[in-house]
Amino acid sequence: MRDLLSELLASKGFKPVRANWRRETDSTYQLANIQRSTYGPYFFLNFAIVYKEVEPNRVPDRAFGHLGFRAGDLMVNRRKDASIFKGDVHRHLDEDAGI
Repeated sequence: MRDLLSELLASKGFKPVRANWRRETDSTYQLANIQRSTYGPYFFLNFAIVYKEVEPNRVPDRAFGHLGFRAGDLMVNRRKDASIFKGDVHRHLDEDAGI
């Protein structure tokens, strides 16, 4: 899973930083990470945006920021056997769309 995600994020300009991935734009740092569930064989994909204007001296190395969301929040149906996203995950990762 990590290798697949790493390949996808790298294709969108993200670079690995410790256990996370980071992409920098003129005005933001965009971060992603995988979080393992303590309750079973589940993983969560977390995203965050840090606005440079708000914290000009902060260079984040973890996926915590001013704006954050979990990939599951994009799902139409939260049943554990459902994985239907609202839209295309690649569109959500395009630089023009933010994260």
